[in-house]
Amino acid sequence: GAGYDASLISDLNKTIEEQGPSLVYIHVPFVDDDANSQGYDNLKTFSKDQMDSGRTCIIADPRRTDPWHDMI
Repeated sequence: GAGYDASLISDLNKTIEEQGPSLVYIHVPFVDDDANSQGYDNLKTFSKDQMDSGRTCIIADPRRTDPWHDMI
């Protein structure tokens, strides 16, 4: 989660703009159910922005689903 800094999110957005996928797969690699960080918040914002733009997102968070419930 900590690796999802503003620079990485910017790179992801650039890749999305260049390649224009209709589907985005997002893997959330946390090992602790209580993990939270600015990186995690950045990833959630990125995911929401992608869905708001009309892209289908598959979010794989094997540890928990509750933090994502507001995106369903």
